[in-house]
Amino acid sequence: NIENIETSDSPYRYERMKELIDRQETINPTKMAAILRDKAGLGDINIGLGNQKTINQLIAHHSIIFKPGQQLVWVSTKPWQLGPYVAYDLSVIFKDLPGLKKDSSIIVDSLTIPGDKFLHSRLYKEFLAYTKLKCIFKKMISSDDPKELDKHLPKKFMESNPELYLVYYILGDYWRKIGRLEKALESYEIALTKEIPYNADLDDIKAKTELIKADRQQK
Repeated sequence: NIENIETSDSPYRYERMKELIDRQETINPTKMAAILRDKAGLGDINIGLGNQKTINQLIAHHSIIFKPGQQLVWVSTKPWQLGPYVAYDLSVIFKDLPGLKKDSSIIVDSLTIPGDKFLHSRLYKEFLAYTKLKCIFKKMISSDDPKELDKHLPKKFMESNPELYLVYYILGDYWRKIGRLEKALESYEIALTKEIPYNADLDDIKAKTELIKADRQQK
């Protein structure tokens, strides 16, 4: 467990969380929701949407905020914690609904935390485009009959999430799969300039880079 923590993305996320909390004199549910939705890296650096080092990796199903003293809880809604946080009054359950036999609302509409403005942004649309393009490239990479995709797709893929290492990692694998080794090398080298969350990915990109360089020298 200790080794896994030290080599995983968890310490980075923990430091980012501390960084955001330290900026606040006090924390309330709305501020906590903003922290849980944070999509940047340390120092507010853009490390790509969906990067596993971010607090909100845009993959989580839900998160929960508690205010024990008032017996309140906020539960996030889709997509990816970006929808409203719905407030529930736990005291209603504990005091007024023994056995949950009585019809009564435990939702406190007035305390709902609005959805993230990111949902209505250009960046969100680009992220959705990124997720679709990622699937297209990964499907081709795993194909037994690889064929070059539309020439405009690699550029669109890069533009959809330009700071995410995974874009260039996948593109490197794509170019390598269809035999375009110089393009693959270029993509892998760009990936190495980005924030990479996993040592396994970093090692794999470096190994593939060295293989291509070695192959080029032999020719």
